[in-house]
Amino acid sequence: MQTEFIDTEIAQRAKTVYERHIQHEIKPDDVGKYLVIDLETGEYEMDSDDVAASMRAYEKKPVAERYCIRIGHRTTGAFRSLRLPQG
Repeated sequence: MQTEFIDTEIAQRAKTVYERHIQHEIKPDDVGKYLVIDLETGEYEMDSDDVAASMRAYEKKPVAERYCIRIGHRTTGAFRSLRLPQG
């Protein structure tokens, strides 16, 4: 289970990536869309469907720590992909 501290730290990392690298690319038509941010690379996927954006991000990089926000709304939450044992 996540602690509030860890969740807050992850949210802060996502906010920093958003403000430094993504916010300037957001257009008025993007308000209400979901933005899934890879916290390690800063890459993101945006879609009006949160599942579609999440799946595209997963297909790019299956193992990643991601954060999902809804543009113009409060934070949606954190997504994490776990590294599964091989074999």
